[in-house]
Amino acid sequence: MPDKIYKYKSFDKASTGCGHVECRMANPEKPIYRRILEDNQIYFSSAKNFNDPFDCTLVPRYDLGTREQKKSMLVKYGRINFPDKSDLELDAIAEAKLNSGELDDQLEIRSKREYWVEKTYNDIGIFSATTCKKNPLMWAHYAASHSGFCVEYDSLKLQLVLEQLYINKRLVCNHHKIKYVSLAPHINPYLNPESPKIVLDMLLHKHILWSYEEEIRYLLLGHPGFVLQCPDNVISTVYLGRNISEENEGEVIRLIQKKSVRPDLFKAKLQPNSFEIEFDQIL
Repeated sequence: MPDKIYKYKSFDKASTGCGHVECRMANPEKPIYRRILEDNQIYFSSAKNFNDPFDCTLVPRYDLGTREQKKSMLVKYGRINFPDKSDLELDAIAEAKLNSGELDDQLEIRSKREYWVEKTYNDIGIFSATTCKKNPLMWAHYAASHSGFCVEYDSLKLQLVLEQLYINKRLVCNHHKIKYVSLAPHINPYLNPESPKIVLDMLLHKHILWSYEEEIRYLLLGHPGFVLQCPDNVISTVYLGRNISEENEGEVIRLIQKKSVRPDLFKAKLQPNSFEIEFDQIL
C-alpha cells in the first residue's frame, strides 16, 4: 500500500435534490467539494452508481463446473444443512439433485447471476482512489478537464480511522488493488464456492483499458452509501487543476485556511515541450 492515495473531483455545485449519488453524504445542503475539503468526508458508493456498466458484474459461471465439482459442492453444503446425515446419505442426495437437472436449468442460473450482482450492489460500499496525482487522463475525466482538484490522503492515517471504525462500530473495511485484464475471468463457483472469494473476483477485475486509473478500492462490508468522517490530518495535500477558475481557487484557499491541520496546497502547470504535469506550491 503506498503512503499516499489520491481522489480526483470536480467543483460540482449540486446539493440536495440534484440526483447525484454523493448528495447522500452528510450535510447534504453543502456542495460535494465542500463536504470533501471542509468536512473531510469519504463516501462509500454502491457499484451500481459507477460509470462503467461492466464494473462488478462479472458473475459466477455456473455453466463451467464439472459433475464432480458440482457434486463436491453439494456434499459440502449438505454437511452444513443436514449435519445428522451420513456421508452415504449426503452422496445420494447430491446424486439425486444432479440427476434432476436443476443445477443446469437456465432460469435457475440466471436467477443466481442476478443474485450475485444485487449482492455486490447492496452489500458493499466502495471508495475508489488512485496512486497517481499526475495522470492527465484522470485530471481530464474526473476533475472536469483539469478545472477541478485532487485530494491527497495519508493512507496510514486513513487506516487508523478505519481501524477505529471497526473498534467502535464493528464495520470491516479492506483495501485492494484492481486487476486489469484483457479477457473477463471465468469465475467457477464450484471451485471457489465461498461467498467472499466470489465477491472479490467480481469487484476487483476491470478491462485493461481502465488501467490508466491505477485504482485502489476500499471495500466496506454491508454499508453502501456510508459516509466516513475523518480528522483534518487525513488530507495531507490538495492539488488544483491547471484550468481552475479564480473563484474556485479562492474558495479552496479559504477552506484550507480554516482547517486545524492545514494540508499543503499546489496548483498544476504545464511543462514546456513536455506532456508532464508539474505543481507550484501556493500554501
